[in-house]
Amino acid sequence: MERFEFTIGEDVIPFLLGRQCFGEIVDEIIKIGQTQRFDRIFIGCDETVNKLHVPAFAAALKAKGVDFHVCVTKSGEPNKSMASLDYIISDLLKHDCTRNSIVVPFGGGIVGNMFGLASALLFRGIRFIHVPTTFLSAHDSVTSKKQAINHTNLKNIVGTYYVPTAIMVNVSVFETLTQDNIRSGSGELTKNAVMFGGEHLSVLEPILRRHRGNLQYTEEELLQLMRMGIKAKGSLLKDDPKERTTAIIFEYGHTVGHAVELTYGVSHGCAVALGMLAASFMSEKMGLMTPEDREAHDELVKLLDVWLPLPPSQTLQDAVFRRVAGDNKRGYLPLKKGYYPLILAKRIGELHHPNKYYLEYVPEDIVRAAIAYLTTSRYRSHGLVPSAETAAAVPTPAPSAVDSGSRRRAARPVFLSHFASAQMLSSWVASVLFTPPTAQA
Repeated sequence: MERFEFTIGEDVIPFLLGRQCFGEIVDEIIKIGQTQRFDRIFIGCDETVNKLHVPAFAAALKAKGVDFHVCVTKSGEPNKSMASLDYIISDLLKHDCTRNSIVVPFGGGIVGNMFGLASALLFRGIRFIHVPTTFLSAHDSVTSKKQAINHTNLKNIVGTYYVPTAIMVNVSVFETLTQDNIRSGSGELTKNAVMFGGEHLSVLEPILRRHRGNLQYTEEELLQLMRMGIKAKGSLLKDDPKERTTAIIFEYGHTVGHAVELTYGVSHGCAVALGMLAASFMSEKMGLMTPEDREAHDELVKLLDVWLPLPPSQTLQDAVFRRVAGDNKRGYLPLKKGYYPLILAKRIGELHHPNKYYLEYVPEDIVRAAIAYLTTSRYRSHGLVPSAETAAAVPTPAPSAVDSGSRRRAARPVFLSHFASAQMLSSWVASVLFTPPTAQA
């Protein structure tokens, strides 16, 4: 396994990266546990990972004589909730978790956030070790102190900052991911390539071109991309551990991206990629980016082949705008009526830098025009024929709504089959039409 030291502020976190390495991961967990007496390992996962990967991980633990308990939660964003957090804490305590126990979030970003937060709260903080199973979480969400859940229709609104004891990645588990999950992880890496240029661009772009339309990365390519993702996050978090000044640039593409993610149900990294296309539209309209630089920017993003699943409508555009207006970057700059703060780029490798927060006031008419452009230009029919009322109001859930999908396959769009009941369908309609502006963290 490769070993890195990942620095977040004053905290130095061991980061181990390898393939076919559950046995080595268990050895490392035991070593960490022995530095301060540990009594039990608590594996946290969702239903999907419990079926796909827990048996192999559990076998490795049993082979080393490690006592462990598996806490399984339901899959998906709706379960990133106070109820799930209460269940996790209750289950861990019921199975004799102590201040000497170690929690191992074993899954994607949702699992990592929930069990990371539980670790921060139990006994005022116990050790936890990330073992991510999705491409996106492995280079993005686990490389952070932020641990949070959703509450009252607000995303990541209840949480804290808490440092993982270690991060250990076995890229071989990515073989089970859907195309959409790999594309989602690639979206955040594409954002890094736009932000930093240089080697982040030169490593990523050839891989995207080589696999365009079929993101079947080799394990060596996954390791390459993982290294670049880790390097990008580490370059700024060492000086800005709470991501409130220089590291806020990792939010590039996220303002419109978060709004698209919540409105359409598009996976996170894919939504960020779409948000980048909206950002470049705004940059050109405001004279910050030349048409030539925008073309180069957009060509890179479009290698991801990301599309919106529903035809444009004023209802959906308004829903996206409402969420942009409630984005969490409000408050960094003084409120200015009719303007919204966004991070914009000038060209690949150079962000617009009007202040220490990299935030520029964008007039409402340009924001709305960017949303209209995005929802019109990036719609592609998948042969679905929903009713006019449904198409106008209901987002299509992303194929990767769970932390880790079944065997890697081309993502297939889903529509009404996702909704198990009329009540679920009504809930989605309400979330688009009536949910107040959503905070993100």
